[in-house]
Amino acid sequence: MLFSYASSAPFITQKIYDFSPQQFSFFMTCEGIGLIISSQMASKLVDFFNRHQIILLYSSMQIIGAIILITTLILHLNVWLYLISVLFTVIPVSGLGAITFSIAMEERTGGSGNAASLLGLSQFIIGSIIAPLTGVGGSYNMYPYAIILIVTSILIITLLIANKYIYSKSNNGSLR
Repeated sequence: MLFSYASSAPFITQKIYDFSPQQFSFFMTCEGIGLIISSQMASKLVDFFNRHQIILLYSSMQIIGAIILITTLILHLNVWLYLISVLFTVIPVSGLGAITFSIAMEERTGGSGNAASLLGLSQFIIGSIIAPLTGVGGSYNMYPYAIILIVTSILIITLLIANKYIYSKSNNGSLR
């Protein structure tokens, strides 16, 4: 969701919602601060909840944000609804990244450096494939981004279900 948003945001905000470059920069700054807060909050939440519950929370925020964002874009609703839904869609990425990376590193069977580089490489490969797709149809067309959000949301839901199934089998019905 982050890579597709980063490549489509300037066009959606400036071409469709008539933001000035300064307004867009201010909003991106707010998102950056939100990403920092999200990752810091995730590091505090692990003291009170298990990591799979935090993943479910952050993923749910993203899915709800994506649904509102898709609706806002298709119906061309108020810019404030667009901005709030973007925050719910994008900001959880940094918290999810930190937690899921730590789980993935715990699950490896050896070669921490190789595992870490493979995780990073796969993220950037997927991002580099998805990012140009948001521009299909021109700078005034937000439908490719909406389709990517739909596909990504379905993928997140599928992964959450698979994760619950896998960990419930390996832990006799309880999440770690």
